[in-house]
Amino acid sequence: MKTFVLNLWESLKTSFWFLPGLIIISSIIISYLAIAVDKSCNANAYQLPGLLFTGGAEGARTVLATIAGSMITITGVTFSITIVALTLASSQFGPRLMRNFMKDRGNQLVLGIFSATFIYCLLVLRAVHTSETFAFIPNISTSFAIVLSVLNVGILIYFIHHISSSIQADSVIWSVYKELVQSIERLFPEELGHDLEKDELDAIDFSVQEKAFQNSQVLSASQSGYLQAVINETLMDYTTTKDVFISIHYRPGEYIIYGSPLVTVYSNKAFDDDTEKIIQSFIIGNKRTPEQDVEFSIHQLVEVAARALSPGINDPFTAIACIDRLGSVLGICAAKISLLPGVSMIRVNSG
Repeated sequence: MKTFVLNLWESLKTSFWFLPGLIIISSIIISYLAIAVDKSCNANAYQLPGLLFTGGAEGARTVLATIAGSMITITGVTFSITIVALTLASSQFGPRLMRNFMKDRGNQLVLGIFSATFIYCLLVLRAVHTSETFAFIPNISTSFAIVLSVLNVGILIYFIHHISSSIQADSVIWSVYKELVQSIERLFPEELGHDLEKDELDAIDFSVQEKAFQNSQVLSASQSGYLQAVINETLMDYTTTKDVFISIHYRPGEYIIYGSPLVTVYSNKAFDDDTEKIIQSFIIGNKRTPEQDVEFSIHQLVEVAARALSPGINDPFTAIACIDRLGSVLGICAAKISLLPGVSMIRVNSG
């Protein structure tokens, strides 16, 4: 269950709609709360502070309409700048690097705040009401819209600086390297596994363990695509409760063809119909993700270096930076996999 949630979170955080959508929903809630506060203040005839908006209904409509119009214009410009940056990054660093720009939290926040300000002003503008006997002017809500517009000016300046620095080669390489190190720390923690002496490791023969079981069943892949993650918790629970031995033929990051052997299950008992749980433990998608695939980020660094050395770009310093980061990764791996006095073993039966 944890692996499935992490895989879902990976797809959500690399989308342009999730975080901006949450911010827009929050702005809708805030607009209704602000209007409710205004209605309460008007009903109880509270004296509003002098810093708040004190204009009439037409003034409130003008202010809110101006802010809403300017925000939707800035949002369009922001989207245009983002698309240009994505196009530039795709052509210079490779299309697989677009995922790193799409998951950038700063870009998502800026797009969400600008869109949310526009929605907030529209909803507050709808609440302005005048008649011959009654007039409702949301002074507090309008004042908050003015504050948001001032803050958005600073956010726009931040966005221009952020997007300019994020497309620099050093920033791109650092982003990929940081994600790679995080993947290594998450997938290969120091407390994982059991240390075995080298002679004990050489003495292990998995074919002997497989022959110890009387029955075997090959489970085929139900779809084609890249193996994004394996739900280890489900497999471990199945092997312990059913007393079986499971041999996995693919590792995360490899491409699986529909109908190809996915796993082989060994058991001394007759197989039941709940082997479908094993198939559902493999999350297959249309693209590779770094959730359990350490090589994904390594391939990204290699792709950036290869493109930098191409005749069209001819940027050897970017390639040197990629090699430096890959060297740091090798140092981390060497510290993780210590061969003296013991060795930590992870078995992958790759088909």
